[in-house]
Amino acid sequence: MRKGTQNISLAYDVLLVNMYLFGGNEKRAKEIADSFANNRIYIQIKEDGSQPGELNRTIAFTYSIYNLIHIVDFCYLVRYWDAEYYSKYGARIDLVFSYLQHYAENPDSFPYQQIVSWKNWIKVLEEQVKR
Repeated sequence: MRKGTQNISLAYDVLLVNMYLFGGNEKRAKEIADSFANNRIYIQIKEDGSQPGELNRTIAFTYSIYNLIHIVDFCYLVRYWDAEYYSKYGARIDLVFSYLQHYAENPDSFPYQQIVSWKNWIKVLEEQVKR
């Protein structure tokens, strides 16, 4: 899980940080947070905002949103000790929002598979923008 490049690995980090914080092990939670940008953000998000680990799947738009949700969740968690965490990496994360928003507005131009309805997932993306 630690070396994965898809949303499940990122969700694993969120879960671990959450459990470590709940259990009072802030030191271990911070270790994961300190490596999160290099292990997840810069590996899983390309400079154009795409997430290659998610785009090769049959519901590429959906999994790209799942990954984005986990990233936002992570940023909320680490605010516990670093209120500026999103500010540090927000430029890269915001690329994902822009990338997905483009295709939410133009689903027919999405060059990957999305074998489920777009409608609900566009709403989920809008909810993440509000977060």
